[in-house]
Order: sequence, then C-alpha cells, then structure tokens
Amino acid sequence: MEFEKLMMTETTPTEEATAEVENEVDSTPKEETENETESQENTETQEVSSEPVQELFQIRYKHKDLDIPKEEAKRLAQMGKHYEENAKSLLDSLDYVATIQGKSVKELIDGLVNGVESARKEELIAELGADNPLVEELLENFRQKNNKAYEAVKAERATKERQEAEEVEKSISTKLAEQFEGVRALFPEYDTIEKIPDVVIKGAIKNGDLEKEMLRYQLTEQRKVEAEKASQEKNKKENIGSVNTSENEDGIASAFIKGIWG
Repeated sequence: MEFEKLMMTETTPTEEATAEVENEVDSTPKEETENETESQENTETQEVSSEPVQELFQIRYKHKDLDIPKEEAKRLAQMGKHYEENAKSLLDSLDYVATIQGKSVKELIDGLVNGVESARKEELIAELGADNPLVEELLENFRQKNNKAYEAVKAERATKERQEAEEVEKSISTKLAEQFEGVRALFPEYDTIEKIPDVVIKGAIKNGDLEKEMLRYQLTEQRKVEAEKASQEKNKKENIGSVNTSENEDGIASAFIKGIWG
C-alpha cells in the first residue's frame, strides 16, 4: 500500500502543476500560433502544387464519359488504328457467318474452339473407351500442346512486326538523310538535321519529301512575319491618328478661349 500511494503521488499531476501548464499554454502568443499555422498551410499548398498535373483525355465508352491519361489514350488510338486496318474486315466476315447460322460472333468462335477439343475427345474415346482415365489426360496434353504452339506463333508475329517497323524506320531515316543534303544547299543555316524543326521532320516522314516540307514551313513562317508586321503598322497608324485628333482638339479649344478673352 505504501508503494502504491507513492507511485500515485509521483504520477498524478497536482493542481498547481496543472495550473502552471495551463498558464504556459495560455501565455503562447496568438500571433506566433497563427504564423505557424499559416506557414504549415503554405507548405502543404506547395507540396500539393509541386505534384505534376496529369493530362487527361475524355472518351465515351459504353454510353459513359471516361477520363484517361495521355499514354492510355495513345495506346487506345494505336489499337483503334490496328483494328481499322486489320481486324475490322475479319470481324465483319465472322459476323456474316454467325448471322447466317443464327448465332453471335462469340457463340460462333466458342463453338469453333470447343469443336476442336470435342473432335479430339471423340477420337480418344473411340480409341481408348469412354471410361478410360487416359482420355482426359491425353486431352489435357492436347490443350497444352495447342497453347504452346499458339504462343510460339504470337511471339513470331510480334518479332516480325517489330523487325518490319525497324526496317521502315531505317528506310525513312536513310531517305531523310539523303534529302537533307538538298535542303542544306537551299537553307545553309540548317547545317545539321537536328536543327530542322520537328514539324518539318514529321511532315517529311508522313509525305516522304523533306525539301517540300521545308519550303512549306518557310512559307508559313514568312506569312506569320508579314501578318505581324501588318498588324504593327496598323496599330502604329491608329496611334498616330489618335495623337493628331488630340492635337486638333487642343488647337480648337485654344482658339475658342482666345476668341473669348481676346
């Protein structure tokens, strides 16, 4: 009991100690507290504003508007381009066959996939008997073999597509390098291909003519300069007209006052 009383005495704050703590809290300048709060809020604001703002694009999918990042939008655009160029005609053909058979495209494809396995299963049953456990084992081996063959073909196609893309890029680079010599002769200020504006390079990649794209770019820039010059001349004339009007008004007012006062 003595020990418990001693511990309670040491750990329980007295009224005087409590009052001292309250006084110390109350004695903290209000202005200092507000400054600390404001500083903390500014710091939090800076931390939030320092985060990069992600550019979003809005698309409509299944009657809903979706906001997606720029990279995702680029990926979907590439997929759409591939679909338009390659998959659409195949899908239209499948839809035609499915419609004639009174099925959806999914039902038609599922029937084709399952039909291969069903045919193999019937062969195994005919050879080994319906109750033979080897039927399911061999059928599973058949599935795995087909999956491996499919993955191998997919990898081969991807490699071929990548090689074709690299060949196209290499061909374009070679062609641009050859055409650059003619551009440099016309525009000596572009002594390296790196100095040519990106818009010109992109146009040349698309149209295959670097010199033509460079001439188009120069013409566009020249028109911009001429338009800016014309705008400046117009503003200059308007300002001069405003000054002359003001001087005429001042002259009329002076003559009026002189006429009154002699």
